[in-house]
Formats: sequence, structure tokens, C-alpha cells
Amino acid sequence: MSLDLDGGLGPDGRALPLSGRLRVGAGAVRLSGTGDAVEIAGLGAEMRLSADRRHLELREMWLDGRAARLAGRADLRSDGAGGAITAQLDLREVAVDVPRAERTPVALRADRLWADLRVGGPGGAVQIAAMTLERDGARVTGTGRVWPGGRIALDLVAGPLAVDGALALWPHEIAPRARAWVAQTVSGGTLRDLRLSLRHDLRDPREPGRLDDSALSLHLENAAMRVDPRLPPIAGVTGQVVLDRDRVAFLLDRAAIALPVDAPPDGPAAAQAQTVQLGPGRIWTDTGPDATGPLRMVFDAAADLPAALALLRAPLFQPGGAADAAAVAGTG
Repeated sequence: MSLDLDGGLGPDGRALPLSGRLRVGAGAVRLSGTGDAVEIAGLGAEMRLSADRRHLELREMWLDGRAARLAGRADLRSDGAGGAITAQLDLREVAVDVPRAERTPVALRADRLWADLRVGGPGGAVQIAAMTLERDGARVTGTGRVWPGGRIALDLVAGPLAVDGALALWPHEIAPRARAWVAQTVSGGTLRDLRLSLRHDLRDPREPGRLDDSALSLHLENAAMRVDPRLPPIAGVTGQVVLDRDRVAFLLDRAAIALPVDAPPDGPAAAQAQTVQLGPGRIWTDTGPDATGPLRMVFDAAADLPAALALLRAPLFQPGGAADAAAVAGTG
């Protein structure tokens, strides 16, 4: 480790601000109070410490390690109340692997991250007064709290963003089955009014990505869904999406299914497309580690008779499909 500092005493004998440069080579940093050693390839920063030693500025800061990489700047102040520290962070190229009990670490990634923190709260918690995270053009803001040992509570909101952008912000290790189901089922469209309350304990070894008291809601516009390979894609999906622990539900306002309909004998030889209008309705499934239940769909549908018959000829509704006479009902 090398530390170059510039300082001095003023005419009155008081210490002047210190400025300098910190460089640390490859090795391990042992975190205070945890006993855990974090391997690093190096870290460095340009520093300035105020004369009263209560304000530390870090510029051109960088960290390169096995579990964390980042660059940026930080502004740290001691508030003098019980040793608490407030911090303002402006980071870029953030890649942090958060350890979990007996599980694969949670991989957190961000192109830019701004945060206002208070370190040293009740129980040693880090309070996140404000946070903005950007990745692949998607932006999320929020507040929260992180406790020693890995218990986290975050409340996040996001404006309009694409489905792919939302998945880029969603770590694979948090509710992995729900994430995989959304990734495989939904494409295109725009997410609005996204609100996430995340309550998670990284020390809990019981289930991978278990969500304790978490919930997600958002408004989905003009998306496509492939809820079952035996059913044609559903287009123009607009409505609410709700994730409550390990259950995903789509509350449909409107959607449509385009179906090929055999041409009449005296018409063109090619098949024609007919549309079944859906909504309001609901599609939901359990995605948790113990999920065994089927996909469930309840919706109103309106169509001309040829389109309605074409829908009933879909493989999903044929003998051997998931839907049988006892599970399908309707009026027309």
C-alpha cells in the first residue's frame, strides 16, 4: 500500500486540509466485524481530507477485485452523532457479486449508480436515502436499507422501459423461476409505473432466490405473450402485472390472438387470418421452487364463429392437451 499526503499547519498552528493519493496492490482486505477477507487486484483514489477531519473526498476512485469492480467518486462526511457517516456516491461500471448462504452470489450490475447513504444506523444498517441505477438505457430509482449479514429491504420505482431493459436490471439469482417465466413468456412492449418492494435475506439457505415479503406491480402495454406452445401467441397485451412472492399474474385489459382459418371452398386457396379479442381476464401461474400447479387462464373472448372454432382447434384444447372439457367453459 502507498499513501502520499500533502498537508501542513496554518499560521495559528491548526492543521490544514490533507490531500494526496492512495494506492493498494493485489491482496485481501478483511472487513471489520465480519472476519471475511475480500480478494482485490488493486484499488486507488485521489483524496482530500478537511482540516477538521470530518469530510473526505475521493476522486478518480477505482476498485478491481474478484467480487467487485467499480470506478467513480465518493463524498464522505462524519455527522459527529455516534460515529455515523453520510456518503454520496457517483459510480460507473459497477459489478458486484453479493455472497449468499450456500448459494450462488447475486450478481449486481450497473452502468451508472448514484446513491445517498447513511452508514452506522440502528443495528449497523446502511440507510439508502436515495438511489438511481442505470443499465442498458433503463433507469430505476429507490430507497432502502441493508443490514449486516445480508438482509435487504428496497423500494424501487421505474418509469417507461422496455421488457428487455427490466430483465437487464433483474438479477438472475433473485426469484429465478419467476424471472425465467417472464423472460420466456413476454416479449416487446413497454413497462410503466413499475413498483417493487423487495424484502430478501441473503443468509437464508432454504430456497434459491426466495422472496420473503416482496411484491411487484407494473402496467404492461402492447406486449406479446407466448403462454403455452400449444396456443398461438397473444398480441397487444395491455394490463397489470403482479408478482406476489412466487406467483405471477397478468390482469388483462385487452389482447388478441390471430388464428389461421381455412378459406371457404369458393374463396382464395390460402388460409385467412381471423382475430379473437381477449379481455378483461387473468393469466397466472406459480413459479416458486415447489410450484407444481398448471398455468391458469380466465378471460372474456369475442370473435366471429370461424375464429372461435379455430381457437378451439388449437392443440391446447385437443385430447391430450392440458385443457379438457372439465377445465374449459365459455359462452358465445
